[in-house]
Amino acid sequence: MIASMYGPVEGRKHDAGMLAESHLLDDLRQYAFNLARQPLCIYGDPAYPIRVHLQCPFRNGVLTPQMEAYNTAMSSVRTSVEWLFRDIINYFKFLDFKKNLKLGLSSVGKMYIVSAILRNGLTCLYGNTTSDVFQFRAIYRPGTVNQRLLYNGHKRVHGIKFQSVVTPEGMIASMYGPVEGRKHDAGMLAESHLLDDLRQYAFNLARQPLCIYGDPAYPIRVHLQCPFRNGVLTPQMEAYNTAMSSVRTSVEWLFRDIINYFKFLDFKKNLKLGLSSVGKMYIVSAILRNGLTCLYGNTTSDVFQCNPPDLEIYLA
Repeated sequence: MIASMYGPVEGRKHDAGMLAESHLLDDLRQYAFNLARQPLCIYGDPAYPIRVHLQCPFRNGVLTPQMEAYNTAMSSVRTSVEWLFRDIINYFKFLDFKKNLKLGLSSVGKMYIVSAILRNGLTCLYGNTTSDVFQFRAIYRPGTVNQRLLYNGHKRVHGIKFQSVVTPEGMIASMYGPVEGRKHDAGMLAESHLLDDLRQYAFNLARQPLCIYGDPAYPIRVHLQCPFRNGVLTPQMEAYNTAMSSVRTSVEWLFRDIINYFKFLDFKKNLKLGLSSVGKMYIVSAILRNGLTCLYGNTTSDVFQCNPPDLEIYLA
């Protein structure tokens, strides 16, 4: 959610100047405390000064490994927050057509502010990418023993991974994990023996093979299809990739639903290996989410127009 917005100001204004004019730090000094009166802080980019209530990346002098790790972790957090600004433009396309944004002829600043308020309303109803999470679960930075095992270079954060198969009814039919965050998707597939199960059971009544669809990291097999990615793509191949990409996105909504219903899974400071059963908590939450799908359905089942099974049948 966008909790505060100051502007518009002229484009040449420096970020530090905007901060001073907005009196945001004054408000933080007055209100930004928890129940124990400990100060709460926000995180900004390197252009801002470092204060009790405003933290920024380390940027001066020689950086220690701890400082570099802090900068890396907070950079990914800041990037995920900036997705919300992208969402505003995606929902209100006219803000991205600069030929119509003429000062004196249109209320450019007011249009953006109103769009941000409306986007907040949509976030209350449906969530957004910033509040979403996928099958990679970020956790609190572990001790020195497990740091390399759990660090994911692609997402640049420590975590654990799961592999799931989702059916058109919006149900998680298979879940393998947790495994260490650095494990490649193809390695998880081999360890899970999912392809062996598909070779044995994935056939229709006429004994024709059935297949699932995965991302480009997986190999192409009879029971596992992926996007075309090598060589020159024909128009038919590109059309197939586009169509299946939207299908895959609708399936991933289910992973977002798990986090929306079980918010504690999104607070990584409490997800500490050795102190809490991080993997079991996510698996149990997925099972409970399946139960809710049986009772009320979900967005994935609506898109594919497939009704989930009754709760009694699922639990039998």
